[in-house]
Amino acid sequence: ADAKAVLAYIRDRPEIFDQHRIGILGHSMGGATALKLGQTEKVLRSTIILGMSGSATTTTPRNLFLGAGVYEQINPPEDLRIMLQQATGSKNPVCVNNGNNICGSFSNGTARLLIISGTADHIIATYDPQLMREVIKWVERSLDVHSTKEVKLAAPGLIISMLLTFAGGIASGVCVLLRPDEKIRMQTTETRGENLVEEIYFRQIKKAATLKVQLLWRRCVTWLLAIQMTVIWLMAIKGLAPTRSGSNMLVFCYVLQLCSNYALRRSDKLTSILRVVCLYVLLLIVAFLLPTLLCGVTEILTTPNYLVSLPQFLLQWPFFAFYNYTIAAKLILIPTYTLELQVSWLFILLVLLELMWSGITLLIVEQILVGGVKWLRRPFVFTGVSNISQKQIGLLGLLLLVFFGILYQRASDGLLVLVMNKGILALQMLGLFLFLPIAIIVFTVRSSWFQNLESLLKE
Repeated sequence: ADAKAVLAYIRDRPEIFDQHRIGILGHSMGGATALKLGQTEKVLRSTIILGMSGSATTTTPRNLFLGAGVYEQINPPEDLRIMLQQATGSKNPVCVNNGNNICGSFSNGTARLLIISGTADHIIATYDPQLMREVIKWVERSLDVHSTKEVKLAAPGLIISMLLTFAGGIASGVCVLLRPDEKIRMQTTETRGENLVEEIYFRQIKKAATLKVQLLWRRCVTWLLAIQMTVIWLMAIKGLAPTRSGSNMLVFCYVLQLCSNYALRRSDKLTSILRVVCLYVLLLIVAFLLPTLLCGVTEILTTPNYLVSLPQFLLQWPFFAFYNYTIAAKLILIPTYTLELQVSWLFILLVLLELMWSGITLLIVEQILVGGVKWLRRPFVFTGVSNISQKQIGLLGLLLLVFFGILYQRASDGLLVLVMNKGILALQMLGLFLFLPIAIIVFTVRSSWFQNLESLLKE
């Protein structure tokens, strides 16, 4: 419905939009929408589909571009090859991985091309330089756009640099805001016993004074950042600052608020906590990267040349995946469906929570994660149904409620119907992207070598 509304908006304004240069691009479920509109709307001169397969003919959609990664999880490259065969009417089309070999003609709308990138999967396809470079070329040729300026893509290093800069800014802000404990000089006396009593007394004074200073400092930091976020929001809605920059600054200030408050609360164990967090982040990356690599085994065995691009894929995947999910989280907190900067009620509640109880958000997250790790390391005990406690029944009911909520959301998005139509694909996705990563995490967390490494990092 949204895509049709946009298309209707463009059609109603021929004085603004060139009606002979209209195309559509979609990724994942957006690719299914693009394919459907490309088959029904004759005004679309170009259809670009990334990470999605379907059916096509030799005439519809017009000027079809198909793109996917070697490690595509949902729609493997083989499905796109079958779709290309339908679109070209040939069992062995030559228009694969070569932008110079185009099947068909742009003039009559029968142009076809399939690009399989060795540095992409389903998640990071829209960030992959190789795919995006070919997409831009296809847009220029299919819509007959001749630009004198060369379109420069953001190299993988740019997004990586942005993330590292963001992390460095947070770390620098925490270090600046983290007030060290003030040292209290202790007077010494002649006798050892009196010196010991006096030392204990001054330690108690120091501890009480430090707690008061830290509490006051936490409140100052929290309110200063809240005021700064309010000023940024007001500037953005008044048009004094770009919406995108304003939303990025709001997220930066909020993350800085979370990290600084947590660091002030846990300043005595901050270094060891950071080391352990890095260890578990590395575990999560490995657990979810291995299934992704398994998806590309068949394609790599067929075309071993893709192994040349494997180091680049391993380098960029964690950063691009993190960037992708960060953008998704940002859209939940700060929706950007309009030109005006809007914040969600969830974002306001989270900020108010930090204002009332500074550092509480990450402390709750810490308690949940620590409790989860302890639960995973408990010995496996198989009990009968009669031994299930009411607490376990309540937890099971909560999980079922969350599960049905996710099903309802997926059904409204149309993804559930797609998954139900592809039962084998659904089972494969559950196995590769849910059960296998969970098994890797559980096995690693319960292993003795991992526990010894974690204990070493805590020291």
